[in-house]
Amino acid sequence: MESISRLWGSRLWGAGFAVALCIAVTPAAFADEAQVLQRLDRLENRIDSLEGEVKAKDSKIESLEKAVQDRDAKIEALEKTRAEGAKAGAPPAAAGSSKGTADGAAGSTDTKTQAKEVPASAPKVTTKGGLKVESEDGAFSFQAIGRLNVDAAFYDQDKSRMGDGIQLRRARLGATGKMFNDWMYKLELDFGRDTGAGTVAVKEAWIKYIGWAPAEFLVGNVPVPFSLEDYTADLFVTFIERALPTPVFAPERLLGAVGGYYESNWSFAAGFYGRSADDPANVSITGPGPNCTTANPCTEGDQQFVSTARVTFDPVLEKDKLVHLGLGILFKNPSDQPITFSTRPESNVTAVRFLNTGTIANLDRLIEYDPELALIYGPASLQGEYFYVPVTRTQPNGTSSTPDVTLNGWYAQASYFLTGESRNYNPKIAKFDRVTPNNNLGHGGPGAIELAARVSQLDLDDGPQFQHGTERDYTLGVNWYVNPYIRFMVNYVFVRNNASATGNCPKPGTPPCNLLPGSANDSYDDPQILEFRAQVDW
Repeated sequence: MESISRLWGSRLWGAGFAVALCIAVTPAAFADEAQVLQRLDRLENRIDSLEGEVKAKDSKIESLEKAVQDRDAKIEALEKTRAEGAKAGAPPAAAGSSKGTADGAAGSTDTKTQAKEVPASAPKVTTKGGLKVESEDGAFSFQAIGRLNVDAAFYDQDKSRMGDGIQLRRARLGATGKMFNDWMYKLELDFGRDTGAGTVAVKEAWIKYIGWAPAEFLVGNVPVPFSLEDYTADLFVTFIERALPTPVFAPERLLGAVGGYYESNWSFAAGFYGRSADDPANVSITGPGPNCTTANPCTEGDQQFVSTARVTFDPVLEKDKLVHLGLGILFKNPSDQPITFSTRPESNVTAVRFLNTGTIANLDRLIEYDPELALIYGPASLQGEYFYVPVTRTQPNGTSSTPDVTLNGWYAQASYFLTGESRNYNPKIAKFDRVTPNNNLGHGGPGAIELAARVSQLDLDDGPQFQHGTERDYTLGVNWYVNPYIRFMVNYVFVRNNASATGNCPKPGTPPCNLLPGSANDSYDDPQILEFRAQVDW
């Protein structure tokens, strides 16, 4: 480097000397001494500038040479490490082999050559919340997923028999990932209570295209974007079970296709579906009984078809502040299939259903409207929905024996984090997401502790010819988030039923009512429920 500097310096000074000499021997130069001095000053300034540039280039060359030396040292160390590893794991050379020389030189050369052929990069493996393997360029990924809900419930019975017990509410295993950057997939199977006895159910099974972001498209057994609480995963809802009207009016997953467009503070999603993949039957049969025989034939009919649309707007959207407004519309054409509305009293351990319409006769179509509201202000949150469901029925032979009816349901809930966290809202898909404690248990804090209260109602009464009950539940809850993936929950539910809430007592000619001794009927049946859940997911 010094030689380069001296060379440039000598050249510059030589050029200056030659110019000065020319000026000295030129008679005209003496005509104006001031001009000569100005020229000399400019030349000296230019020489100084060139010297500075040369020094800067010398410094840059030195930095590049050092970087090259460091890179060569790293490459040499890496090749040495791989060669030693390959040598240690290679099988011993066979006796008499020409490659098995005394000093092992040939073997070392082969190992070094193989080490150079091994790519310097490898798939990325992460374990945050689960095991995920991703290609170097991020175009492909695979992640194992699962969840486990263990529930226990104890009932203070009023008129109906309700058995205390423990159940595996959900036990799911599956995988999700990405392919070729623009495609995603998910498959999730359930081995828990939702599937019935000894069966396995398909929950989510879809492929998604995300290449036209912020739009996305799914096909398969997909979550249905209808109802804020129903669209929010069961892992992230505030209470052990969703509010009374939600599972009655909002389908959780159906086979079909759905597309959505999601901006920073608004979204629109719509879909078209048939039945659910975990429906007990994969064909649609109508007829006088569940079994088809020659003497008692059945007719195969079309599936029910459902279409939904949901629009949301978040006029306030900050880390710990939210105003969420939404509206969902669902249209169902039952085709040849019967339709029934019924529900459990916000507890899944029991099989008792106080509200049950049975098969609704002469159903033509139904439309559901669902306005949504959610607010977050720091650790406090409010959420509510109202389901308005007009049901249109046909009138056989011009009679009015089966008039149109209107059903409805609603809930309102509030929660507060004693430890200062906020509910986590995902604006990309307009639903609530995972709560992350400020300090996990065992890492400087108690985790996150949330208190919650809810009132919910389902009304299946409309006029004297359609009386199937109204139920209102009052629920108090405590949630303890040990960390983002483990949660313990306690709920107390006080159930209030009206006189026509008699779904637990079969109609005449059916098996006896499931009533306690001394109870003549199940009207005004008001039990109390204490339930617990241990939850983990990955």
